[in-house]
Amino acid sequence: MIPRRIGRAHIEEAIRRIVRGGVPPGRRSRGYCLVAERRHLPPKYSIALAHKIATGEFLASDRFSGGQESNGFLRRRGFAVTECGCRGSVRDSHVVPAPPPPVERTPPISTGRHSERCRACKGRVAELLERIYGACALNLQFGWQTRPEAYAGTPLEPILQDVAERLESYRGHGIDTFVRSNVLAGCDYWVPDPGFIVEFDESQHFTRPRKLALSAYADTYTLGFSARRWMEFCERHDAKDNDPAFRDEQRAWYDTLRDLVPPTQGFQPTVRLYARDQVWCSLDPDSREDRARFSDLIHDGGSRTSRTGVGISPATGRSASTARVAMAFPPVAQKSSNGVPPSGPGAQQPDVPTADSFADEAIDFVLFPEGYVSASDRERSESLSKLAADLDASLLVGAIDTTNDSTGRDWQVLLRFDPDGSRSRVYAKHSTADAVAFERPDWEAPPSFRRSGWAASGWERRSVTTITWGSFPVISRGTAHTSGSIRASTT
Repeated sequence: MIPRRIGRAHIEEAIRRIVRGGVPPGRRSRGYCLVAERRHLPPKYSIALAHKIATGEFLASDRFSGGQESNGFLRRRGFAVTECGCRGSVRDSHVVPAPPPPVERTPPISTGRHSERCRACKGRVAELLERIYGACALNLQFGWQTRPEAYAGTPLEPILQDVAERLESYRGHGIDTFVRSNVLAGCDYWVPDPGFIVEFDESQHFTRPRKLALSAYADTYTLGFSARRWMEFCERHDAKDNDPAFRDEQRAWYDTLRDLVPPTQGFQPTVRLYARDQVWCSLDPDSREDRARFSDLIHDGGSRTSRTGVGISPATGRSASTARVAMAFPPVAQKSSNGVPPSGPGAQQPDVPTADSFADEAIDFVLFPEGYVSASDRERSESLSKLAADLDASLLVGAIDTTNDSTGRDWQVLLRFDPDGSRSRVYAKHSTADAVAFERPDWEAPPSFRRSGWAASGWERRSVTTITWGSFPVISRGTAHTSGSIRASTT
């Protein structure tokens, strides 16, 4: 079976790679061809490569079949597949393939008989998310802890303590009673790009304990849904589930964690959809109007965080605008520190460059490498804030944080410093490296920066930091590749 996580964007990237690099021996098409980029390509190999782009691993041939399964998978995502015996030899095809067969979908259910527990509605939401954002996973579990003590010492500690106290005082059920699992169950939907969770809330979620919890943080935290509207639903439904007796408090606590924990992990705010807002199964993923309607609910449900989709945006085109980007590198280490964050005998403690290091260049943002600072290093954080203000430019800084969970393990995070003094975390992942790149004895700044047109404006070497800068086109959506090895994504 072909995993649903493979989206149209992954297949498009696979097509580009095949056109550039060709098809390996033994993977040519047989009875059918995927027609794209004025070429005939092997459908099954295209899907296997798309799976690698989506997950990092090729999809083994014995896990899915060619012919009807592969062809239908591609056609449902808008690609043309034609019966053909050219084995990929056609490079400038004038073949007009037959239109793909209509996708079989669950017919809409009349509103008079429709239930919020409609399984087709939940499936349709997944189809829409995949169609718009390229990929969607169901019931994905992230291993987030459920007990309040797991967040001791983190920014979430005071608000979670407040929520716990409100829930405990409602009917006297202690949190140790209603928190029965150490790990939060899987989310309803996970959209990996740009990275956010979607929860599909039925009426049993709208209870008095849920309103108590929301009232503790609704005005403090940026949410991906309207907290005020959700609290009104709690008043309207006043749902009660007493099996077990503490079920409402338990559900409210777990919903609170799904609201508050994801942004601390670098995710965008969690989106919540109300099951009764739409007859969701009546929306057509192939309809531009229905996709736009659904996307509006995702964008405007609460926060105004931009979420870039692949199914409703205009075609990508280069703009005349450019962004001026500076990259900062510390000097080469003499020996590895053997650890992340750097703590061994070769550990670097790179200073933050001053605005003078940029030789009065007009910079739009500055990019620092992974592990450049510790997220808890206040002195360097203040220096970074000052640099952002002095340059009137945003900074993206790789940092190490050991406070994301109660285990003290290392997390790599991306910190953003803006000229107005604001700071935010825009990304987080487990750290699995033995050492950050610039801590390795054989590391050096790529020579392509010095000789390529990307860095034509200059190359400066300082006693503490090496800085290079250059320009690249800003595009409306997707990825721009510069003449060096830099990759920049804009939304």
